[in-house]
Amino acid sequence: MPRLIAAVEEVAAGLGLSRLWLMITTNDNVDALRFYQRRGFRFAAIHAGAVDDSRARLKPEIPETGNYEIPIHDEITLERHLPGS
Repeated sequence: MPRLIAAVEEVAAGLGLSRLWLMITTNDNVDALRFYQRRGFRFAAIHAGAVDDSRARLKPEIPETGNYEIPIHDEITLERHLPGS
């Protein structure tokens, strides 16, 4: 996967972009959070209660508890600024 991130970074830089932005993950996805943070991604936004809202309004089947028995409440967006930006 790190090669894929490097390839995406190269394409993005070639297009003149200044950052990579990740789709949102949930607060219980600590494995993904660890993976991306170790590769230079940082928290760009925390949407507190976003999963609770989605569960109530759109998709009641979203589980209350996720990975490692962590209650799922929030969505997190990560980004990485490209070198030279």
